Amino acid sequence: MIVFWMLVLTVASSAFAQSPATEIRVTGEHQVAAMDTPESAKQLALVDAERRLLREASARLQDLPEVRALQLRPNQLDAYTAALVDIQEQSTRTPTASPAVYRVDVLLRLQVDEMLRRLRRLHKDQDASSTLVEIWTQVEALHRQLSIQTARPAGPTPETGPTTREQQLTLAALRMKHLLAQVTAALARTEERPVGGRAPSTQGRERARQLVEAALALSPDSPDAHYGKGDLSMDAGQLETAESEYRIALLGTPGSSSGHTRLANALLLQQKLPEAFAELREALRIDPASVRAHSDMGWVLRA
Repeated sequence: MIVFWMLVLTVASSAFAQSPATEIRVTGEHQVAAMDTPESAKQLALVDAERRLLREASARLQDLPEVRALQLRPNQLDAYTAALVDIQEQSTRTPTASPAVYRVDVLLRLQVDEMLRRLRRLHKDQDASSTLVEIWTQVEALHRQLSIQTARPAGPTPETGPTTREQQLTLAALRMKHLLAQVTAALARTEERPVGGRAPSTQGRERARQLVEAALALSPDSPDAHYGKGDLSMDAGQLETAESEYRIALLGTPGSSSGHTRLANALLLQQKLPEAFAELREALRIDPASVRAHSDMGWVLRA
């Protein structure tokens, strides 16, 4: 049996639907192995399609003079593109054939002018930029992990074999990483404030709230869902809630430099300087090159 999924992906915002769009069409596939369930096979084909599409979109964008002028570091464009793309529509049809192959056709309607505007504004927020690159690095590691899991021989039964369970955990982790990237992009400080500096847009804040609710509904125990809720709480000035959410997230990701930096920032704004210092020291132990951790450590030492 061959299953085709048609997904329409578009740069988020229906307000720009009337502007000219560049269409990118990509097909992903997965040949069913003994260890696969129907659902896992469909998800694996979908992941393959999305990954191919993002690569193609980034390749086309990087050739534009406006993108080259941004002088993005390696992986930045990939990270930005992944954070600015949403699944909009979906339909399924199931013809019969052998061998069983699941195929996913994806279509990206890329509103180029709007994408360029959002890329430029997102790039101005260094904290959001570095967080998105870190998330993208984690996504790539999860893809490599998924490739290894997919290549393994089947277990005793496809429904209960350990490989299928591992795949499902990895697929779920990929989904949560994508949601966290979208939350980060939505909360990027892109709007000029009357008193100086930048802040997220009203539309971005509402979008982030919806994404966090979706993440918590999908996986209430996911560290990424709690990081997203912590980021949302920080933006709202709910510092104690943010601190609590970051602590919950760090229970599952103690080796996250950005996680310790997030918590340190929440502690710093509450004037909990010794605790903030300890968190930043741990963040820098994990990632000595972290620009944000070094910057926040400077604030703690000057306080």
